Amino acid sequence: MIMRIAPLVIALAGVLHPFAAEGQPTSAAPDLSPPVPLGDAIIRAPQGLVLDAPKAATVRIRVDERGEVQRVEITESAGLVLDEVMLTGATWFTFEPARHKGKPVPVDINFTQIFEPSPQKDLVIAPQESGVLQLHLEERGTRKPLAFATVIIIAGDARTTHEGDESGVFELALPPGQVRVEVIASDFEPFLQNEEIVKDERRAVSYLLERASRNPYEVIVTGERVRTEISQTSLRGRDIKQVPGTFGDPFRVIQTLPGVSSIMSLLPFPVVRGSSPGNTGFLIDGVRVPLLFHLLAGPSVIHPEFIDEIVFSPGAFPVEYGGYTGGIVDGKTRSARKDERRVELDLNFFQAGLLVRQPIEPLGLRATVAGRVGYPGLILSLASPRTGLSYWDYQARFDGGDRKSGYTVFVFGARDGLSAIPDGLPDDADKEPVLRFQFHRLDLRYHHQVGPLEGNYQLTFGYDDSLSGENAELSSLNITPRLRWAVELMPELDLRIGIDLLARHSDFTANEDGAGPIADLLGTDGEPTNTLYNGGALLEAFVKPSERWVIRPGVRVDIYHDTNLRHVAVDPRLLARYRLLEGKPELWLKAGVGLYHQPPRFTVPLPGLDQIAFEKGLLESIQTTVGAELRLAKSWSIDVQTYVNFMDPIFYDLQINPSVDNVLNQGPGGLPGEIPIELPTDDDGVDDRLDELLAAAVGRSYGVEVLLRRESIDGLSGWLSYTLSRSERDRDGSWVSFDFDRSHILNLVLGLPLPRRWHVGLRGQLQTGRPLTTTTGLSSARTGTFVRFDLRVDKTAIWNDWLLDFYIDVSNAVLAAEELAPEQQLRYVLATLGFRALF
Repeated sequence: MIMRIAPLVIALAGVLHPFAAEGQPTSAAPDLSPPVPLGDAIIRAPQGLVLDAPKAATVRIRVDERGEVQRVEITESAGLVLDEVMLTGATWFTFEPARHKGKPVPVDINFTQIFEPSPQKDLVIAPQESGVLQLHLEERGTRKPLAFATVIIIAGDARTTHEGDESGVFELALPPGQVRVEVIASDFEPFLQNEEIVKDERRAVSYLLERASRNPYEVIVTGERVRTEISQTSLRGRDIKQVPGTFGDPFRVIQTLPGVSSIMSLLPFPVVRGSSPGNTGFLIDGVRVPLLFHLLAGPSVIHPEFIDEIVFSPGAFPVEYGGYTGGIVDGKTRSARKDERRVELDLNFFQAGLLVRQPIEPLGLRATVAGRVGYPGLILSLASPRTGLSYWDYQARFDGGDRKSGYTVFVFGARDGLSAIPDGLPDDADKEPVLRFQFHRLDLRYHHQVGPLEGNYQLTFGYDDSLSGENAELSSLNITPRLRWAVELMPELDLRIGIDLLARHSDFTANEDGAGPIADLLGTDGEPTNTLYNGGALLEAFVKPSERWVIRPGVRVDIYHDTNLRHVAVDPRLLARYRLLEGKPELWLKAGVGLYHQPPRFTVPLPGLDQIAFEKGLLESIQTTVGAELRLAKSWSIDVQTYVNFMDPIFYDLQINPSVDNVLNQGPGGLPGEIPIELPTDDDGVDDRLDELLAAAVGRSYGVEVLLRRESIDGLSGWLSYTLSRSERDRDGSWVSFDFDRSHILNLVLGLPLPRRWHVGLRGQLQTGRPLTTTTGLSSARTGTFVRFDLRVDKTAIWNDWLLDFYIDVSNAVLAAEELAPEQQLRYVLATLGFRALF
């Protein structure tokens, strides 16, 4: 094959003049010398690719002041295979940098490569002597059409080449006799096949090509947006579905990120920057979820394949999110593609699930439906035969229209039930309900875009219900409209306007025996507020004075109102990013400060226990964050943040340690410094700590967070996260450690794809102990440091029409002991074997 480059006069497309507006290209100047290639600037076609005629491909290359290639983009296409070759090959070019008045400057240049056909003998076909070969090219395992493949037909010493379209279908008239068929497609293994062509006969065959590497967790990229967040981590694909110890649950991955500790390793409720789990917002597409995880050590309430991306903000989040003083965990779902057909069955020791993606063509809809049934009670019964546990959840999403104008109907919900045989009854007696939690959501959305104006409208209907044994039931109905408008006023200024509303009606019922502790948790009246009306408005600007700066000022005003009281919150916030270095490496400096309010919520998220004890007022937090984000070559990045949060007041704080008085009141026999195991209760049988839970507290937290991350589809990927932090509460004028303060938290997550579609993963975690109260004072001792290792192995087997992914996931594989309290250790291994079949 003969290759030649367009005359090595590299066309200058744009120059960054040192005195021009920053980042703005100007026309070439007479005293500008263009970059000079170092070595051969030649890109060769893939081996085996045969062309019928010359093909030219052009790319625009950004060459920086060091002569290194920073960016490559296609400007003139030569087809999918050659385009990819150009994008890959041009990144390896090196240059003597362009100079303006003798000073190195970055430039954009155009580069054209002409690929010449090899000398070959054409395959001559007489129509009256031919047969027809109809090829259907599909991906093995999924049967998706293989778009833009190249088919080469060889008969003796003659050949012909055919380029495909998105359908993957070829209809070829060929001479009788044996021919050799070669198929070349980007990211797929080469395919060779001999076919016998019979005169006047039509032969239809399907070729199933196998990917060079297989990722069973598909990632669909729907667009790229300019980064404006300050303290945020986004995870997709394998990063949320193959992390060891999470059993494929995307939301459990949050516990491996900086700024997050846990109540205990088996429980999924995160403690974010020293705030109680109830102060962190758990959302699905911006819709609050009152119960994110199933009971005990259960998974999240959304099928993992429904979640396309997890966005986690430990603090300093924008005015888009209101009503929370902790962090934000937002799971993003996606619409099915118009041509997407997928059936997935999954089964493991704890649950069984089904997901279907299918277009409904007569209605012009794209549907995704999923559901799971959990049976952890079978495992639980081995340890506690008198206890039962079950759960189920469901999701259904229907999308119509397109990106400029479309609508979504999203329905999802979950139910958990815990039952037990009452004390005094035999083991064969019927189990009675102990706890029941359920919620259901109907989410209606519409979006449109007219010129520079984009509108998003959301109306959500919800039902929540919590049952405590046979004593009390709390249920609520709510309606939540959300409206968003975004408009580009000028290239340097975008505005976002939003309105959030809520109307909620609650009912609380108790039998003649009383509601028990649940009534005390609701507030001073022992009942939830019957009717609530909330209204919020936000205004936010995206100011881009140059390519280096992004400034995001905003303010939101929220009004919380019931039949007796009204609370108003005004939350100004300011976020900013500055790009100090551009290219490789790319360095961003970032900072954020803001005021945050929320109504009182229970310590952990539970259906119905939202905006309780309304008469106590609003929680308030001032959050500040300063950090730097460095993106290195080969998908490496490092993010470092420091933060200081001040919280006043706090209600329903996560407190389990007793006061010193309770320790001293145990009576004689206690040695100085001895830690109590059993705690006294008051005369009514309610723990004295309930008063502390309902009382207003003041807190602060501060620390440093580091995230070193490597992103790769076919190589080693993962991250190392470290948190050095302190979370404290004001106790009688002195700062003491929060009950779940952990000074050091270290997480290592690694994943490596291996040949023959194996994938192995490792997670290591170290977290120092939490404070304990002793006779010498509050938080004067700590539990022991806990170190655990989790392992996961995945194997994907591919058949013609479907694929099977099976995995083994082991949590705490080394049987490490976790100290929960003095003389109380939890030593466990939690393992599962799972299967995912995709059709």
